[in-house]
Amino acid sequence: MKDSGINSPKDLVGKVYASYNARYEDGIVKQMIKNDGGVGALELVNPKKLGIWETLLSGKYDATWIFMNWEGVHATSRKIALNTFKMADYAIPYGYSPVIMAGKNSVHSHESMYRSFLKATKKGFLYAMHNPDYAVDSIKPFLAKGDKYIDLMESQKFSNRYYGDETNWGILDKEEVKAFLNWLYETKLETAQLQYQDLVFEGLL
Repeated sequence: MKDSGINSPKDLVGKVYASYNARYEDGIVKQMIKNDGGVGALELVNPKKLGIWETLLSGKYDATWIFMNWEGVHATSRKIALNTFKMADYAIPYGYSPVIMAGKNSVHSHESMYRSFLKATKKGFLYAMHNPDYAVDSIKPFLAKGDKYIDLMESQKFSNRYYGDETNWGILDKEEVKAFLNWLYETKLETAQLQYQDLVFEGLL
């Protein structure tokens, strides 16, 4: 929160961080603290995932990971001031949060089906980008009670810039992915050097 006294990652030392327990999340946050000059421990807790945002708003815990196009918009909608810290500002590369994933063996075995699925999904994403009113009306009936204050149109507008277009929808920039994979290995968050081609099946789109 803006009035928390946490003005940069190093101020998280001695605080309580509400973690989603995602694979690299805790390591990333600890490295942000270190890169900001912080020395000391961060306490990690793992509340129920769907309630983590509320633990921050209620003051139960001191910090958490948010997505600016959802919780960030939610905070603005409720006139809640936040201090936010971006990984890139603390020498940590990060390019993507994939929302569609599949196992490589499955993709190879059912390539035609996956191509059709991605073609349809691309059509839906780009339609939402060009028709934000329709997108908002489609989402609204499925909002959780805790999200009732969010400005869905602002969230949609925020997200639109990342959808891509007919030529680059769904494409992961190779250099950005490689930079993140190298960083994971250098910081020992991965014990093996992952390669871009191990994660991305080029040509599927």
